[in-house]
Amino acid sequence: MPFCIFVKPTIAIVHGPMAAGKSTVTRELDENLKDFIFVDRAYIKNVMLAKLDDRELAKELSQDAVNLIMTGLMKLKKNMLLQETRAPSIKKSWRKEIKKYGYNVKSFYLHCTLETAQLRDIQRQKRHIRPEVVREMHRRHGYADTDDLVIDTDSFSVKQTVNKILKELRR
Repeated sequence: MPFCIFVKPTIAIVHGPMAAGKSTVTRELDENLKDFIFVDRAYIKNVMLAKLDDRELAKELSQDAVNLIMTGLMKLKKNMLLQETRAPSIKKSWRKEIKKYGYNVKSFYLHCTLETAQLRDIQRQKRHIRPEVVREMHRRHGYADTDDLVIDTDSFSVKQTVNKILKELRR
């Protein structure tokens, strides 16, 4: 079912630790949120810039690309769906534009246990297991921000998670 048009433009942010379901959920949200533009930093970093040997440079360039895209979309007052970013950094970096263009910022933290993340990583890798990478990413990104709606992806299916986010965005 297509999503309704918003009175105020909205930035919806989905974040969480590795293997919490961010990519799966944002793909589903992208299908449901017809009036949102999915700005996928992970795609820019991991696909478009995959041939760069310097992963830190790829990370930096992907953030620059996201910033450029967001600048243009904000001027047009377009709704955005973001992944691999956090609301406090968006609110700080884009404070003036958020106010100027009247944006709502809604952030969703997908939580799962380290054990679940490691199992999901094994399932999606199929070739090699990276428990130390999952552990480190979980340690770095495994916390919600103050204004996040926390959704436990250990307990909720992808469909239930997407429906919770859609319901919150409709408010």
